[in-house]
Amino acid sequence: MIIFVIKSAICLTVLYGFYYFFLRNTKSLVFNRYFLLFSVLFALIIPLVSINNILNILLSFNISRFFNSPETLTQVSGGQVEAVPYFSLQSVLLIIYVLVSSVLFVRFVINICRISGRIRKSLKVDGPATKLVLVSDQVLPYSFLRYIFVNREDYENGRIEKELLIHEQVHCMQFHSVDILIIEFLKVILWFNPLIWLFSRAIELNHEYLADNHVISGYGLDEYQNTLINIVFRNNSIYLASNFNYSSIKKRLVMMEKKKSDTLVLRILVTIPLFLFLGLVLANAQETSVTKKEQGTQIDMVPPPPPPPPPPPPVSEMKVMRGDDGRLYVIDADGNKKEVSEKDVPPPPPPPPSEKRKVIKGDDGKIYIIESDGTKKEASEKDIPPPPPPPPPPGDKKAMKSDASGQSENALKDQQFKELQLKEQELKDQELKAKQK
Repeated sequence: MIIFVIKSAICLTVLYGFYYFFLRNTKSLVFNRYFLLFSVLFALIIPLVSINNILNILLSFNISRFFNSPETLTQVSGGQVEAVPYFSLQSVLLIIYVLVSSVLFVRFVINICRISGRIRKSLKVDGPATKLVLVSDQVLPYSFLRYIFVNREDYENGRIEKELLIHEQVHCMQFHSVDILIIEFLKVILWFNPLIWLFSRAIELNHEYLADNHVISGYGLDEYQNTLINIVFRNNSIYLASNFNYSSIKKRLVMMEKKKSDTLVLRILVTIPLFLFLGLVLANAQETSVTKKEQGTQIDMVPPPPPPPPPPPPVSEMKVMRGDDGRLYVIDADGNKKEVSEKDVPPPPPPPPSEKRKVIKGDDGKIYIIESDGTKKEASEKDIPPPPPPPPPPGDKKAMKSDASGQSENALKDQQFKELQLKEQELKDQELKAKQK
């Protein structure tokens, strides 16, 4: 609804601005009549070019919430639910709009009924193209559709100027009442827009220009102007009827002095692109806004993902055992027993890192290796771990590292083996000496 109001207001503003600055003071009266009427209809229809916008307007307000509980629940993004107040700002504005529109519509219908009642109850005189309705009210001549309402006493006594009757006949023959009915009905819908009231005044004034122009084509200009001035204070108008609007009599007298405009073709060539430009711009903006709204609606309608499953209990809290039947069972921290297969059994924790072996020399002079579990055994050549490599000599360390590493390792092994042999030989010699003593 807000999009519709904004676009219709933009359209009415642009079109009325064009009329006010370029057409209002020109004597292209027929063109101005259709320009004004088409502009109002165009501003009402162009926001509804897309059928999606019509659906959005109808669905933008949920009337059922007025009959439900004081608060309703609305699903919002993220799966959260929030409460909507009973009377929001949108609801209050809608209620005001409906009330004012209803009052204007009732007023519109009542005035039509009043005019229809006068037609039925009053005496009628047939004319060539219209009918005179003789009323008892002291009013100046006014018209509605093909009926001209005049005071019965003035008509029977011949006190009604002929120019005034011709003026009202022009209103009837050119169907000016149809324009007034259309604009009054649109005012019921767009009453909140002040531009619709400006269009209404411009249309009614242009009707008077058209009727005046027809009268002065058959009667003298000065004579008709004097007639208007003489009866300027005798007006008693009725709503929805075409009559003399003496508040704008000065504008009518000025328009009578002007000559017919010769730039009608130029104005047509300018107005056609103006309507096309407005239609393309507003229709393109309409499609963009509808697409964005549909995308936002699709995103909001996606259900939230399901919650993740609970994590499995840690391995330390689970106990794996084999039952009497030979099957595997898992017992959790709460004591619940569950049968599992071999593949479901969690792997055992890795063993703690073992300590390094120690190499010691015994009292007998032999080399022994003590394992991590405390066992002691005599070392052989293959059990002796290699010593760490010597530090690299100064210079190009990278170039010498690969060549010297292998040679130094073998040399150290040979040296250590020779030392062990020498120590064993010394121990044997000591034993022989001891035996000989």
